[in-house]
Amino acid sequence: MMMQGMNGMELARAFKADSAIASVQLVLLISVDHDHSPETMKEHGIAACLTKPVRQRRLLNCIASLVGPLPAASSPQVMERADKEKTEMMFTARVLHAEDITVNQLVAVFMLEGLGCSVEVASNGREAVEAFSGADFDLVLMDCRMPELDGYQAARIIKDNELQKWKDQTGGGGRKRRTSIIALTAHAMPEDREICLASGMDDYLGKPFSRDQLSSVLNRWLPSGRKSALQNVTDPRGDRAPAMEKAGERSVSLSQASGATGESQAMDGPSPDRFSHLELLDRKMLDMLRVPGKDGQPGLLERVIVKFLESSSKQVKKLHQATAMGETSEIRCVAHSLKSSSANLGAAKLAAICAELESLARAGAMEGCAIILVLLEGEYGRVCEALGKELEQSLN
Repeated sequence: MMMQGMNGMELARAFKADSAIASVQLVLLISVDHDHSPETMKEHGIAACLTKPVRQRRLLNCIASLVGPLPAASSPQVMERADKEKTEMMFTARVLHAEDITVNQLVAVFMLEGLGCSVEVASNGREAVEAFSGADFDLVLMDCRMPELDGYQAARIIKDNELQKWKDQTGGGGRKRRTSIIALTAHAMPEDREICLASGMDDYLGKPFSRDQLSSVLNRWLPSGRKSALQNVTDPRGDRAPAMEKAGERSVSLSQASGATGESQAMDGPSPDRFSHLELLDRKMLDMLRVPGKDGQPGLLERVIVKFLESSSKQVKKLHQATAMGETSEIRCVAHSLKSSSANLGAAKLAAICAELESLARAGAMEGCAIILVLLEGEYGRVCEALGKELEQSLN
């Protein structure tokens, strides 16, 4: 209603005076302290009036009343999304995300930005240390397994540098600034938590994690001035919201799903039957990633699939080369990366096979590695075929 140069009523008169656009239906948005009679609105050609802030359901009903009901096939879905309202925490934090796997970067940045954060990405521990030394961050999400400098080492350096900077600036007096560092790990064993805490990290989050799990961690560790609760906001995930909670339930279960819970079991050799109950692709995980792109750009799912197909083909080739050479450390590293990106796309069976291969390599069981690699290659081919179809459908 109130705008600079021309208010809402004046703009409405201008619309109705122009024959080319006179038929356009006009909806007036007003604040609670403004009131206009139906006669006044009719005189200015205004078809409806809504009080700000406008709820999605009211806006939808208003539009439907002016242009007619939505098609029957789409109405239930749209109305269901309009009903998915909840209270959600939002954050105005600057987050450093240290992660070397591109697929995981895309998913995490999407979640963080959706929660209101600004994000800077570092592709390894050394880049994370450099980024932290050059800027102020409210929180760090630190992957534990990265090249050049792993997350544990990077966390120690960051904490030491932060302490030294505080001493240099204050002489050791005053309140010490302490940035929280959250470990991101595909492991979820109690001993992993102890390792994270010993390296100076404050908490840890199992991968793949859900948006709600990430929000809980941010809410726990960010300063109060960096967060706020939005009452009755429409869940931006719409129908994908339940998928993220289901994804979170699986975030700590990859090793359990594969049955690889330690070196002693890995030495017994792989058991193919243990993977038979797992899905080729989790539809709910894929639906969670179905977020349209902006300005005609590919959506999140399309970008994640393309990156996965590009990187995973190289990883499978590396696994064959490392197995032929008996390089267990390389097998373990590559299997870990492929496991993580597969899990983020909902390829549960492939992720579990990768977890088994990683465990076998850690135990030095090369014969078992060669056997499980055959299973991995077959499952990888099926996943790629299924993802190719998903990509084709999404782009059409």
